[in-house]
Amino acid sequence: MGRSISRILGSISLFSGIRVLSIVCSLVRNKLFAVLAGPIGLGLLMLYNTTLDLISIITRMSIDQSAVRDVARESSASAGDTAAVVRRWSLWLGCGGMALILLLSPLLSYWMFGTTDKWWTLAILSPVALCSSYGGAENALMQGLGRLRRLAKSGAVAAVVSTAVAVALIWWLREFSVIPVILAASICMALAAHFYRVRTPRSALAAREIIRRGRGFVKLGALMTLSAVVTQLMNYVFVLWLNHTGSTADLGLYQAGYTIINTYVGVVLTGAWVEYYPHLSAVTHSRHRTSVLVAHECELALRILVPVVMGMIVLDGLMVRILYAERFLEMLPLVSIGIIGVFFRATSWCMAFVILAKGDGAVYILTESLSAFLGLALNVMGYSLWRFEGLGVSYIVWYASYTVITYVVYARRYRLVWPRRLWLLLALVTGCAVLTLVLKSFVSPWVAAIVPLVATVPAVRPLLRPWLGALGRRHKAL
Repeated sequence: MGRSISRILGSISLFSGIRVLSIVCSLVRNKLFAVLAGPIGLGLLMLYNTTLDLISIITRMSIDQSAVRDVARESSASAGDTAAVVRRWSLWLGCGGMALILLLSPLLSYWMFGTTDKWWTLAILSPVALCSSYGGAENALMQGLGRLRRLAKSGAVAAVVSTAVAVALIWWLREFSVIPVILAASICMALAAHFYRVRTPRSALAAREIIRRGRGFVKLGALMTLSAVVTQLMNYVFVLWLNHTGSTADLGLYQAGYTIINTYVGVVLTGAWVEYYPHLSAVTHSRHRTSVLVAHECELALRILVPVVMGMIVLDGLMVRILYAERFLEMLPLVSIGIIGVFFRATSWCMAFVILAKGDGAVYILTESLSAFLGLALNVMGYSLWRFEGLGVSYIVWYASYTVITYVVYARRYRLVWPRRLWLLLALVTGCAVLTLVLKSFVSPWVAAIVPLVATVPAVRPLLRPWLGALGRRHKAL
């Protein structure tokens, strides 16, 4: 188990480092965008990104996730043929996405702005679908074949180069930089993935054979895509509803708050997922090994998140001032309340990947669709009742409910074991986070800071035992 902790923590440290670099780059972009374009600029950025993500998800067929499962199970001897199948399918799907955006651009413009006059902006952004599909396929190959350092380098280069280009564009074009920034970011990501792609033997497969061999992950990808479309569609509906019910400025504040919760806490989850998913796909034939791996991953994620979540509750105001600007402080309740839901998100995330690893597409659609509809209803209700405070509460309730949904599938359908200690750990870390929030809100941030300081030591201590033991043995040897 110690060796397992070291391996996972090594992956987390590698990709968390890359994620931190991406966050720093995002910080620079968002800070410059917030100052020069304001909440309206961020609102437009979210509107375009949400629309393009919806189209890209439909046409990409989730190849960046479904292919990882198949690639991880293939032998090294067939790597060249597998890579050829994934790459060819990604090009076909990417070209289809470009064509779909061009075809729907007048209709999308009408949905977004109430007029078809801005169809040309979406037409300019159509290559985003091709870049997304191609880059996702190359990343899937690197992850599935275990080339994690290449994957990390690709992400680092894409983040740095796209940020440099974005800063120049934002400084030059200001509020008119939204479209060029989105396009430049997608191109940089695809070019970085191409440069660091896995060099595999040339394949002699004919087009008919490529179509036949790709049907497996494309079929699973289609089911995953249907689920992702429902999720993205519900998010899109809420974005449009918020844009009309509230304002474009509220949309920008909502985007900023959710970026802090999802993106910055994703530092931990992203690093764990890169190592976790291929390993899980390889052991799903054994219920015991699957149960042990999932429980171990969940405990590790919860313990690592303790100082992250509680620190963000105490320092939320400072983070918003650094990351954005003074006028974004209105969305603080969304961050300080909603961040508690990350514990439930991590727990459900560990169980939900079992559904993907088993290739159970129909169940995945059902669970994700329930989550999407529930999230939309809770967000609309929360914002209508208490605005940004309500959105924070809805985030917690949403992922707590999703945890129950995934647990039912995990325990009833797959008959996997979920230790009681994990429920106790989840309740304990959630209670500490709530106590931190209450003390910060009604007493003092300085008093609230005591809780994360005290809670972090017992939470992180088990993670350090393998390394401390190794250091002790080395010291004795000397």
